[in-house]
Amino acid sequence: MELYGKTLGILGLGAVGRAVAKRGSGFSMRIMAYDPCLDEDYAKARGIIPAAFDAVTGEADFLCLHLPLTDKTRHIISADVMRSMKRGSVIVNTARGGLIDEDAACELLKSGYLGGLGLDVFEAEPPRASPLFALDNVVLTPHTASHTAEAAAAMALMSVRNLMDVLSGKKCPCLIC
Repeated sequence: MELYGKTLGILGLGAVGRAVAKRGSGFSMRIMAYDPCLDEDYAKARGIIPAAFDAVTGEADFLCLHLPLTDKTRHIISADVMRSMKRGSVIVNTARGGLIDEDAACELLKSGYLGGLGLDVFEAEPPRASPLFALDNVVLTPHTASHTAEAAAAMALMSVRNLMDVLSGKKCPCLIC
């Protein structure tokens, strides 16, 4: 499936969600986002459509998750949510395991309702035997995006800058609301 002209739904428009939106815009994707702390000025300036959770999940051809795992977000992508998505849509979770009901996703992938699933995180870490491992429409990777020398240096620098900002009374740019 081509990305060009498709709808990219982003749940969580923090730093990673914003980076994904930027890449999606390079493919001329229609970008919709849900975030409880959405910066509407940021979204408007970049052509991102702010929308309710149900609108984003219902219209996305590709749904990317960038949410924290809390009691409210555990299995936020439930069987009912997945059934309300477009047939053939693809879900990608690089945020936290537990956001997706993996058992329900497995059944919807087997039935062909979901077109694909990409997981970089799992409900059980490290992942044990799972029926997802045997499916051709699933891509599974270890959660290692930050395991490069460049990423480690960038995270260390960001941590120091955040600490300096907080200690000097400035607004910290990397807060989670």
